[in-house]
Amino acid sequence: MARSAKANKDAIAMKEEEVKATRKALYSKRETIGNLVHNTVPIRNNEDDNAIIRSWGEKRSEKNLKSHVDLVELLGIADLKKGANVAGGRGYYLKGDGVLLNQALICFALNFMAGRDYALVQPPFFMKKKIMAKCAQFAQFDEELYKVSGEGDDKYIIATAEQPLCAYHKDDWIHPSELPIRYAGFSTCFRKEAGSHGRDTRGIFRVHRFEKVEQFCVTSPEGTDSGDMFEQIVNGGICDNKI
Repeated sequence: MARSAKANKDAIAMKEEEVKATRKALYSKRETIGNLVHNTVPIRNNEDDNAIIRSWGEKRSEKNLKSHVDLVELLGIADLKKGANVAGGRGYYLKGDGVLLNQALICFALNFMAGRDYALVQPPFFMKKKIMAKCAQFAQFDEELYKVSGEGDDKYIIATAEQPLCAYHKDDWIHPSELPIRYAGFSTCFRKEAGSHGRDTRGIFRVHRFEKVEQFCVTSPEGTDSGDMFEQIVNGGICDNKI
């Protein structure tokens, strides 16, 4: 009897390890599956071949227009050299009117979204690994996300307010009458920008830290609710930029 009990215990332990390995492999495969693309989305080979869906205004074509890299230096609103010396590549200091401009844009965007019935949210800057794994693509963990370790509890620093907003209603039951839910999330964002992303980008684009206001909405999966809300989000962003 004792031998049989021990054999059964060992067999159970072995099967539990097999289940654990199988579950890990399953989750790894599942995490590579993206969202379904709407049938109206144009398919292109690369960014250079992207289709223009809509546009507005006129592109200035004068000669000798200065880039933002030159302008921030001339206006003294950012210091890229000292930022790189202190923080490494793509580090920067905002200075003087650069700080005020950044804050003004944030306040403008938040006020604009509040006027469109979006609830303002400032989320946490880091998330548990198991929660982040449900809100970010698997490839982002190595190429984009910073990790903070300590006390045996790893946390991942957010790359966008979208990630903690996605987790906000985790395990919640939402009645259809409560939908749609609209959030305007404001956060500092942190990105490694590893790999080739932004490799040839200069100035304060594709940097490791920046502030952003994000539109995030929850809708019913029924009918055209999701597509209609997507159009509202896009149009809201266009109106924001037009102003």
